[in-house]
Amino acid sequence: MKKVELLKVFVFFLVMLSAFQLLALEIDEKLTMRILRVSNSKKTILVNRGTEDGLLVGDHAKFFVTTGVVARGVLIKVAPSRSIWSVYRIVDDSEVKEDNVMSLKISSAVKLTSDATKMLTPEIPEVPGSDERYGHASITAGNLNADDKSEMEMIRGEGDFDIVGSGGISGRTLEFYFKLYFPGLSASASGDSDYYGGASADSSSLFFTVGLEKYFADKNSILHNFSTGIFYHSAATTIKGVDSEDYYAAAEFGVDLTWHFLEDPLAYKSMIPFLTLGMGVGTTTSPSATTNNNDKGGSFFYYGGMGVKYFWENGFGVTAVADYYSRKESYSLTGGLSYNVVFGGLRGLLGFSYRF
Repeated sequence: MKKVELLKVFVFFLVMLSAFQLLALEIDEKLTMRILRVSNSKKTILVNRGTEDGLLVGDHAKFFVTTGVVARGVLIKVAPSRSIWSVYRIVDDSEVKEDNVMSLKISSAVKLTSDATKMLTPEIPEVPGSDERYGHASITAGNLNADDKSEMEMIRGEGDFDIVGSGGISGRTLEFYFKLYFPGLSASASGDSDYYGGASADSSSLFFTVGLEKYFADKNSILHNFSTGIFYHSAATTIKGVDSEDYYAAAEFGVDLTWHFLEDPLAYKSMIPFLTLGMGVGTTTSPSATTNNNDKGGSFFYYGGMGVKYFWENGFGVTAVADYYSRKESYSLTGGLSYNVVFGGLRGLLGFSYRF
C-alpha cells in the first residue's frame, strides 16, 4: 500500500515537473513586453513579464522593435509578472528606455568563442549588470503599484543589485532652482571724506536667486559627491540711518560648488546634507549724495554655508541653507571721487527645485 502511495506521489511530481517545463519558453518563442525601469548604465532593465509567461532565470533573449534588434540580455531574477535582465549587448540605446514597448525573442546563449565550454550558459553564470558595482543608479520600485512592489520584494534578494521601495537614486543630473533669502546684514561705508564719510548701520535685505546646477552620476568619479552651477542673484538692501533710509540694489551672476555628504547627491526621499561655496560679480545702484540720480557701481560677493536638500522621485525638491554672505560695492564718480559699501552677515534660505 505504501509503495502504491509513493508511486502516486512520484507520478504526480513528474506530471507537475513536466507541466512546468512545458510552460517554459522554447528557443525563438516571442513575447511582447514593456520596460518598467532602466538603470543609468542601461545594463539592467526591469520588464513586465515573468514566470507566468514561461520565463526562467538563465533565459537569454533578443529585444527588438520593428526596425530590428536593439539589445541582448540574460534573465537574472524573476517573479510571476516581473523580471530583471542583465543586458550584455546594446545595439540601439535610444530604444532602451522606460515605458518602451518591444518584443523579446528567446535565444541561445551567446558564444564568446568556438569552445563550447566557454559558452555563456546558466551553468557558467554571468555577472549581473550591477549598477551599484559600476557606479550607476539602482533600479527602483518607484511608481509601481502596491501589488507590484510586493512582488518585487520576492525577487529583491541580496547582492549588488538592489530594488529600493521607499527611496532610491535618481538619474536626473540637472537641477533648476529658485531660492529666497531672509538675511539681517550689517553695512559699512568708506570713501572720500568730502563725499561719503565712513559709516556703519544695520540693514534689511531681500535676496532671490535662480540657477542651474549640474550633478555627476558616475559613482566612480571623484566629482560624484560634488555639484556645480551658475546662477543669477538679485539683492535689494535698505540701510536705515539716523536721518535717512537708503536703498541699494544689485544684479549679479555667480558660480557655486557644493559638496554632499552622508547621502548620495542624487538620492530621493532622503535628506542630503551639503556644504556650499559661491562667488560672483554684478552691477549695483546706490543713492547719490550730490544729485537726484542713483550712482552706478560694481560688486563682488562670496558666501559659504551648509544646508540640507530633500527630493521626491518626480524631481521636485526643497532646500534649506544657513550661510555667511559678504558683498562689496565699489563706486567711482566724476572728479576722482569714490566710495565703497560693504554688506555682510548671516542669511537663512528656503529654496524650491526641480531635477530633470
